[in-house]
Amino acid sequence: MLGAAAAIGLPVPAVITHESRRSRGFFVMEKVSGMIPLPGTVSRLIPDPARREDLGRQVARAMARLHGADPDSLGLTCLGVVPDAARTGAVENATWTRRYHEVADIRIPVLDLALAWLEHRPDRLGRRTSRRRLCAHRKLGP
Repeated sequence: MLGAAAAIGLPVPAVITHESRRSRGFFVMEKVSGMIPLPGTVSRLIPDPARREDLGRQVARAMARLHGADPDSLGLTCLGVVPDAARTGAVENATWTRRYHEVADIRIPVLDLALAWLEHRPDRLGRRTSRRRLCAHRKLGP
């Protein structure tokens, strides 16, 4: 994933080593200077409004580059075949429900409810999916 991000010009740290055979695995990555201000700390860490605006524009440009990338050109065969558009939502919900159950030490009731709601309403899944493949990501922040 990091190699694909770097290939489209996104700034990524180098991976020094990684271990994937353990239950959760780990990465050791190069240290990158700077900070990651989160919504609750950005005004304190970057008090200058002009600098915050510039940072916001940098993030927006990076996200636009990521979302505009053609997944087929990134060599991400490890992610498998994209399911049929009509079933994408159901497949994704099942995948993320399974992963959540594998790693959640403490269950999150609102997430349990949302996943169950989606599972029992297949009419709401896949109805609005595009036939265009695109790159997506986890939310920024904690």
